[in-house]
Amino acid sequence: MCGIKPTISKEERFLVDILFCEKLFSAKFIKSLNFDLLSIIASSHLIIPTLYYNLRKKKLLKYIPAEFAQYIKEIFLLNKERNKILLDEINEISIILRKGGIKYTLLKGSSIVYSKLLDDPGNRMVGDIDILISPEDVETAIELLEKNNYYTKYKYKKWKANVYPNFINKNKIFAIDLHIYALPKKFKKTLDSKKLVLNNFSFKKDVSHLCPEDEFKYAIYNYQFSDYGFIKASYSYRKIYDVYNLYKKINLPNMKIDRYMLGFFILANCLNINLGDTNNLNYKFKLYRKRFVLKKEVYIYRKFDNIIVSLVIFFDTIFYKLLEFIFNKDYRKHVFEKIKN
Repeated sequence: MCGIKPTISKEERFLVDILFCEKLFSAKFIKSLNFDLLSIIASSHLIIPTLYYNLRKKKLLKYIPAEFAQYIKEIFLLNKERNKILLDEINEISIILRKGGIKYTLLKGSSIVYSKLLDDPGNRMVGDIDILISPEDVETAIELLEKNNYYTKYKYKKWKANVYPNFINKNKIFAIDLHIYALPKKFKKTLDSKKLVLNNFSFKKDVSHLCPEDEFKYAIYNYQFSDYGFIKASYSYRKIYDVYNLYKKINLPNMKIDRYMLGFFILANCLNINLGDTNNLNYKFKLYRKRFVLKKEVYIYRKFDNIIVSLVIFFDTIFYKLLEFIFNKDYRKHVFEKIKN
């Protein structure tokens, strides 16, 4: 386990214990919690439905203030109904792609919900339907989407991004994020996108989604690279919850673990969440742990660190954004609309 641990609020500790541990709680302790703060933490990590599900599963709702319990229950039920629509829309888009001869696999939340990784479809919040296809199929896939009333505000002309701007259908709840590479270009060799599609696609299946081993690796790499988690030394309880449940279904010792996976495991272990052995780490990860603890505990350092990281991320993408702004009138229109709004 992590030798250096941050000091976190008892509300956040309660959240960790509810989601990831088999711990007993007294009614007195639960009633002492600040439920406004608990709500803020859970909401910021997009896990209010997950919190409700685990409180219900562990028969702890009777100790929760009635107003708070009703609030998180309503969000859970709304999310459950939304995810039923998600499953219908996944089936519809799968039929469209299959009829067009497109090999694909679902990614991220849509894959996790469809594969029934979690016991209840209301347990996981999902933003969009993420679909990975091969680069050579992208034009055909876009034509199929447009024929079925899915449109994007702009397409990249200069930026070879791994995912297109989302395709929206006014008659559907969920937008579609079309990925041509699983990860950003500089990291695309970390996961072979074509193998991900070929390994998980079958015309015999109704819907193709990632197997647990591929989903485990992709969930970590997507957060570390696409969401800049590794650079930020940040964490997401929603993402950790996905990985935690996938961890139970795979043979981790047979998997090659690189520093990006280790970085993810370390921050989880610093929060007392066990995702694997992190004892044999080099000095770089001692510094990484210390940085994480400083960000959690020292406000001024956290602000300074966030500014530096924001600049790194800004310069990582600004060149391509400028090219699109100069040469792509649809992108310019999108930028001006964002400024206006």
